[in-house]
Amino acid sequence: MQVVGVIRYPLLSNVMFDNSVTQLVRAEDLATETDAILYPDEPATRAFELFQAETDDCIPVVTREEPHELLGVVRRSDVMHALITQHRRTK
Repeated sequence: MQVVGVIRYPLLSNVMFDNSVTQLVRAEDLATETDAILYPDEPATRAFELFQAETDDCIPVVTREEPHELLGVVRRSDVMHALITQHRRTK
C-alpha cells in the first residue's frame, strides 16, 4: 500500500453532503499531496512539530526503504497523549 495523498475533512464533507455527487466522486478526486510524513524511527517530538504546522489530524508513517509504503498513521491525539503521559512520569 502506498501513500499518494491525503483526503482532508473539509473537502470530504463538502462532497458527502451533496447527494448529487456522492456516487461520482472518487478518492483520487479528493486526495492532495502532503509533505507531512513520518518515518518509524523518528521521535514523537517530530510528530508534534509536524502537527504544529499542519491542520490534519493524522500523519502517514512510511518506510525509508520503500518511499511512500504505508506502515500506518499517527493521530494528533496519540501524540498528545504520549507527551502528556511522559510529562507526568517525569514529575
